[in-house]
This record gives sequence, structure tokens and C-alpha cells, in this order.
Amino acid sequence: MSSPFLSAAEIYRRIPHSGTMRLLAGVTFWDDSSIVCSATSHTEIDNPLRDNGILANVNALEYAAQAITVHGSLLMADAAELKLVYVATFRGVDMHPGALDQRGDTALTISATRVGALANGWNYEFTVAAQDLVLAQGKTVVVAPGVAT
Repeated sequence: MSSPFLSAAEIYRRIPHSGTMRLLAGVTFWDDSSIVCSATSHTEIDNPLRDNGILANVNALEYAAQAITVHGSLLMADAAELKLVYVATFRGVDMHPGALDQRGDTALTISATRVGALANGWNYEFTVAAQDLVLAQGKTVVVAPGVAT
């Protein structure tokens, strides 16, 4: 099952984020093993992840986590099953120094690939990039209590 695009409205009908924590603008591609999302919220002054006006690169992890949650919801027969998703670990994370919005108005591309399944979750590899600059990449384990994967 795949689709070339999902709007932000469709994304946030699938996952529980609200208000300014709706970071993703859309899904540009997804299939059974991967997802690619876009985001421009990192350029917004009211981005809730800003600290003293700065959006540190570590916040790329939240963008990756939201993309992964969307992917998990797309794999479910009933997206309502996916009520809670927890990040259990981030591993092997490499980050480019500086702020997440250092590339001006350039959209972020968030890519994630499922590399394994657990009893109640998944292993993913992810990349957050702005044009040709990789801002963060690594691996994560996400857990969805009560969901058989």
C-alpha cells in the first residue's frame, strides 16, 4: 500500500499532535518500509521547540519521531489503533552543528526507513536534511503499547 502525498490535515487526523506541535507540512512519499515528509515549521517564530529564539538541531529528533509515527499509522488497518507511540531510544545520532533553521526558508526533508519490527514497535533509521545538508541522522526504536506489529 502506498500513496504519493498526504496533507498536514490528513497527517494530524492520524496522530495526536495539536496546535503548533504539528510540525510536518506533508508526506511526499510512503510505502511499506519508508516515508518521506516535508516541513517548514522550523522557520516559524512561534515554533514551540524554540528556546530563547533558537531552534537547536536536537529538535530534528522530534521531526523524525512525528514522521515515524505517521508511517506507523499508515501501516495500521485502523489508524485509531495507534493511540500512543513512545520513542524508546535514539542511537548513533549524528548532528550538524548549529540551528535547525540555519538554511533560511529551505524546507526540511525527513526520511525514515523501517529496518525491523518488535513485538509492539519498530526499528527505524532516519535523516533530517535541508537541501543537500544533513542536519541529523541516526536510528530509533519506537514502541506502540497494545499494538501487535
